[in-house]
Amino acid sequence: MGKRGPQCSICKKSELCKSVNELLDRKLTYQQIAAKTDLHHKTIGRHARECRNEETPITVGKPKRKPPRMPAIEGLDDKAKAEVLVTYLHAQLRWMGRNAGGDTKSIALLTGQLLNAQKTLAKLNGAFDLTETQIVRSTPWKAIMAKVIAVLEKHPAAVLDLQRVLGELEAQGKL
Repeated sequence: MGKRGPQCSICKKSELCKSVNELLDRKLTYQQIAAKTDLHHKTIGRHARECRNEETPITVGKPKRKPPRMPAIEGLDDKAKAEVLVTYLHAQLRWMGRNAGGDTKSIALLTGQLLNAQKTLAKLNGAFDLTETQIVRSTPWKAIMAKVIAVLEKHPAAVLDLQRVLGELEAQGKL
């Protein structure tokens, strides 16, 4: 029985609770489970969050928005291309965070691509003489990292993958 105790309409009925939990374990969406059990999808979501302590709820149905599309960059100079790429990667990261649509490896990969694009943009903006310490202490970097951390908090497995990758890079002397 979960935190809601006897208030949870699913936990009150042990057979129903068992079947709903099995369907949740199979990663069905709340709407798919609702169709099989005649429960409301919000009741299932509340049970998953409050009684099962699930970190990231399964999305209900299809994402409300489509993922951002990469704008055309042909004919742009290198600086403009880098700015477009940084903007696109930010949008992609926000979309993944909202829709829980990205797996942890995709989020980690996207974060790395964003970092590389920002480094390229910094070089093109004439920031060649900046040290890594100056970049990390800069206000734009702190704002970016706050957004990245907010997205990563929704995906604990991504944090572990990122820590592993950073540890490997540090062991190789690349950090």
